[in-house]
Amino acid sequence: MTEACWILAAHVHALETVKTEQAFMNEFGCIYVNRSHSGGRPTFKFRDRKATIAQAIAMPTRGQHTRHLCGDAACVNPNHLIVGTPSENAFDAYEQGALERGARHPKAVDLSSEDAAVIRRDKRPQREIARKWGIAQSTVGQIKRRERRWAEE
Repeated sequence: MTEACWILAAHVHALETVKTEQAFMNEFGCIYVNRSHSGGRPTFKFRDRKATIAQAIAMPTRGQHTRHLCGDAACVNPNHLIVGTPSENAFDAYEQGALERGARHPKAVDLSSEDAAVIRRDKRPQREIARKWGIAQSTVGQIKRRERRWAEE
C-alpha cells in the first residue's frame, strides 16, 4: 500500500472511530474519544502503524503539522483541525498560552532578571549560591551560562 493510500485509509478509519466510539462534545464544540493517549492526543493503530486521530483526520503531508484551532490537543473535531506549517502551529500554541515564557512558565524559578544578574556576578561555588537562593545547583549553572532567560531580558 502506498503512503498516499495509507493516509487516505487512515483518514476514513479515524472518522469512523470518532463516529462509532463513545465520543462526547464539550460546550466549545471539542469532541473527545475514550482512547489511549500519547501526550494528551488520542491515538489509534491502523495496519500496524500508530497515529493520532487528529493527524489522520487533518491529513498533513511531510513537513506539515496538524493545527488545533480550539487549542485543545485532545480534540478530534474535524472543524477544529487544519493543516499548517510548524511555525503556524508554534504561533497558535503561543497565542493560546501553551508556550509560556519567563515567570509565567509552569517550571519557572521564582527569580527576577535582577536576581539572575546577581547570581551571574557571584563568584562563590555554585553549590553555595544554590543553597542561598533555594534553587538547584544546575539552575545556577544555567543562569551563569545564560541558558536560563527571563522575558524581560
